[in-house]
Amino acid sequence: MKKEWKRNELKCRTAFTLMGLSLPVWRSGLDDIQMERGIYHGCGNRPTPWISEEAYHGPKDKHSADHCFPVQFCGMFALDNPDPWLTDYEKFCELFDFASTVIIVSKRENKLLSGQTKKKKGILTLKCRMQTKYATAGIKLLNKETGVSANRFPLKVWPEIWEYETQFLIDNNPQPVI
Repeated sequence: MKKEWKRNELKCRTAFTLMGLSLPVWRSGLDDIQMERGIYHGCGNRPTPWISEEAYHGPKDKHSADHCFPVQFCGMFALDNPDPWLTDYEKFCELFDFASTVIIVSKRENKLLSGQTKKKKGILTLKCRMQTKYATAGIKLLNKETGVSANRFPLKVWPEIWEYETQFLIDNNPQPVI
């Protein structure tokens, strides 16, 4: 029997509180990365039924849990959009769960995926949308239980996240992925 994922309420509440306390100094010249990472340290690994083809056929000791919605990016999203994400705890919990979502990939693939997000001197750039990150890296996703291939990104990217990420795309591609 599969173990159900359960949010760590203490870590979620702590992240909500610390990030809320950071708001008065967000983007003031202090270390924004530390503030964004308030959510990072509390997130767990919320499983999905998806796995990369390479991980599916490879040894488990070569697996890595990839947060398909970059956690630090989600923290930055919350800080830039504090109402409702840092004013309503239940809404923050939704974001916390969203940021905790993982797809199992190989360690090699995880390294490829990590190169799609860059932050230099406080400037974030994304090579591609979250919806296309696996395809862009040449990673094929399969359902863990059936082995059936996903024809497109199998998870929902919130419209607010999709709109927010547009400003950070290297090519600034505003077109939705269908």
